[in-house]
Amino acid sequence: MTKKRRKRTAQPSVRPYVPTYRAMTGILAFPEETADALDEAVRLQAETISPFEEGEAAVGYETVGHRNGELWVMLVIVPVMAMAEQWHGTLMARRLIGGVRIDLSALAWCRALRNLKPELAGGNRLVIVRVKEEQLLMLLHDGAVTAIRSLAPEADDAELRREALLLMAKAAISGADGAPQSAHCFTDSDATADGLADTVGLTPETVRLEDPDALLQEGLRLREAEGATLDLTPETWIAEARAAAALRRLKAVGIGAAGLWLLCAATLFILPRYYAGKADDIEARLASHSAAYAEVLDLQRRVQLIARYQDRSLSALEMLRLICEDLSEGMTFMNFNYRQGQYIRVSGTTPSTADVYALKDRLQKDVRIAEVKITRLVQEPKTGLQRFDVEILFPLQEETP
Repeated sequence: MTKKRRKRTAQPSVRPYVPTYRAMTGILAFPEETADALDEAVRLQAETISPFEEGEAAVGYETVGHRNGELWVMLVIVPVMAMAEQWHGTLMARRLIGGVRIDLSALAWCRALRNLKPELAGGNRLVIVRVKEEQLLMLLHDGAVTAIRSLAPEADDAELRREALLLMAKAAISGADGAPQSAHCFTDSDATADGLADTVGLTPETVRLEDPDALLQEGLRLREAEGATLDLTPETWIAEARAAAALRRLKAVGIGAAGLWLLCAATLFILPRYYAGKADDIEARLASHSAAYAEVLDLQRRVQLIARYQDRSLSALEMLRLICEDLSEGMTFMNFNYRQGQYIRVSGTTPSTADVYALKDRLQKDVRIAEVKITRLVQEPKTGLQRFDVEILFPLQEETP
């Protein structure tokens, strides 16, 4: 009965509707106390009167009025096949299937004609619509439809009079609203309702419609804007729309996955070659500079060698001069051993051990010396002098490649 809430798409420029003569319609009265269970009550009623098997027809309803403690509900049953001929292909092509509300033409005509002729919104009125798509007879009470009879567009005046007689008879039997106060015929051709005067007891006012299709669409639009609830979209179309949407999402995911795979494949294919090319380019540039680099290294070694030969600050004579300047009175050298850039070993005698430590302290202050070690300090029994050995270490020098 009531459709599950589903996502609505933007309304198309031509709103879908079902011609009333293709549908079964009825006005049902329910106690107002059944409002909370109205959906269930209407569903049971529809199952009782519908001649179609489950799934073969679309069912919708809408409350059209409140009178005398009752809810007046319009029930509409339409065979799905009849709607498919008119709307399925169009809505499917526009991807609107299951996403837009399908209305009933009689309710749209009622709303549009009230807008066109405001007096129809009050009192009891008989409204006749004769257009190329269909023919309608409606009784309105304060603008709401209380009874409908519909005919195919090819029906003649005799059929129209017969339906009008049945409509008036039904209204008289129900006695709910009383006789209509006026009759109005809306037509898009020379067809009128003058022959109904004897049947309904009123001479219909004829109104010529210049663009009935636009007027009907205006009624559909107004009902949409006012939140009309009647929806004749078949459940099978809703399921079809969901399946189509799921298929589109699946295709989109598949396309996205394929694109991602192609991107990854292209990356894995291109990046190694790109970096290999960069490596080859760097190697080529290094190779082009290798000869010049070797020449620079050789020149640096030559310069360092020359600098070492020219630098006499660590020469044997310079170191001997340094040691002699720091000797205390009475100290005598017995041995002087020099290894360039590494160490100096000095042996000698002195009257006092304090002279040896004083020599060490003075030498240690020179920035050219890394460390001074006293490796031996003993007294000679025969002479009574102190025999000493001192090792002077130079800082380690880094070799330039």
